[in-house]
Amino acid sequence: MALSKILQNNTSTGYINLPAGTTAQRPSSPVTGMVRVNTTLGFTEEYRSGAWKEISNTFSATGGTESTYTSGSINYKVHTFLSSSTITLNGLGAFDSLIIAGGGGGGASGGSGWQGGHGGAGGYLALSNSSIGLSLGINTVTVGAGGAAATNGTNSIIGNQTAIGGGHGGQGDYPGAGQAGASGGSGGGGGQGYNSPGPGAGGAGTSGQGFAGASATSAPYAPGGGGGSGGTPSTGGAGGAGTSNSIRAGSAVTYAAGGGTSTGAGGNNTGTGGQNLLTGGSGIIIIRYAI
Repeated sequence: MALSKILQNNTSTGYINLPAGTTAQRPSSPVTGMVRVNTTLGFTEEYRSGAWKEISNTFSATGGTESTYTSGSINYKVHTFLSSSTITLNGLGAFDSLIIAGGGGGGASGGSGWQGGHGGAGGYLALSNSSIGLSLGINTVTVGAGGAAATNGTNSIIGNQTAIGGGHGGQGDYPGAGQAGASGGSGGGGGQGYNSPGPGAGGAGTSGQGFAGASATSAPYAPGGGGGSGGTPSTGGAGGAGTSNSIRAGSAVTYAAGGGTSTGAGGNNTGTGGQNLLTGGSGIIIIRYAI
């Protein structure tokens, strides 16, 4: 009897045991209508339109602080990580993510009021509709810490994505020369200095994640160079503005501001650069998908 007749006449309340195998074990000459369980990807798939298509994959995950909200008639589930942890995927799919590294620490001051530069913001990565290389099961989530004074922030890492820690501010000095800010996700501001070559230059940022820090001024008691940010370049002693993102709860929050701004005082879980002598803000990782 043809298989179609067997399936039509099957009134059992049990099950049909589908063939199962890895992606590498797919039939070498597939034809439309083939159905199997892919044990590599963790879902049932069928062959149609010249390719294998998923038919039972429902993305879901556990980990971090879980929350939900509705925006534009779409219901979202959110996983927020304020510290390093794990996320467990019970299916594969694409989702939105925000990955912010730790901000760099402010530079040390020199003698007679010559200031160190402000810290650069942690690297800013916002991705839409991407799997970011996560796999079924348990995945490591690393949230970068803010750098102490004169120390870079640490990287935030999830899947195949790495946000680079912010560069620290350069040390100010008198009567010597100011030190350059360190490179990072965004660069640290240069430290003030008196003797040649005088003020320190700003550190470089990472392309696609942030901007360079600003050079310091040469006047005593003036601010050191502003830290770079994930939003705009810094100028003089003013740090670069951060970038607003509403992924977490549907309302805008500013992330990755450079040290030397009103929002760049080293606040935790926004990746801000540290002000002169202060610790940078810790990073954050957020995952969002429709439910």
